[in-house]
Amino acid sequence: MNLLITGTEQFNQKPKKGIQFLQEKNLLATPIDNNEVARWLRENPRLDKKMIGEFVSDRKNIDLLESFVGNDEIVMPEEQTGLVKENYIWNVLLHRGATDEGIFLHVPPGSYDHDLFTMTWGPTIAALSYVFDKSLEETIIQKAISGFRWPVFKKLAICEKLYWNDL
Repeated sequence: MNLLITGTEQFNQKPKKGIQFLQEKNLLATPIDNNEVARWLRENPRLDKKMIGEFVSDRKNIDLLESFVGNDEIVMPEEQTGLVKENYIWNVLLHRGATDEGIFLHVPPGSYDHDLFTMTWGPTIAALSYVFDKSLEETIIQKAISGFRWPVFKKLAICEKLYWNDL
């Protein structure tokens, strides 16, 4: 691991020296394998992006540039329809599934109902009370009253469903 860090630091100063160091330590193939180097350049987060760009765009490294760009298909926004879009989304999902983002926790339905309901119950009643108290128009007062009915009935139904006694 320390050899990779040393090679990365050398690459960030002089890219050719970093690649040469990694080849000497047998971390990269000795006749340079452009696909392997391109993968290392893409997957190493410690590499300086500016140095990667300068190294890859050097005229001597045209084959490496093709490998670097060829591994990631460039899809223009206009092309993202139909099968191309579906394949792209599927590949993104596969890559995410291999990381910590892909972990899915199954939670039984209604697990968060109690917390959400207790958080929103007070502010809902307070808002309806304010509208009821400050309103002068009959239609708005009637809507506020019907608003009181809905949460009360819903709270009763939810409390009954969850076996709460704190009405």
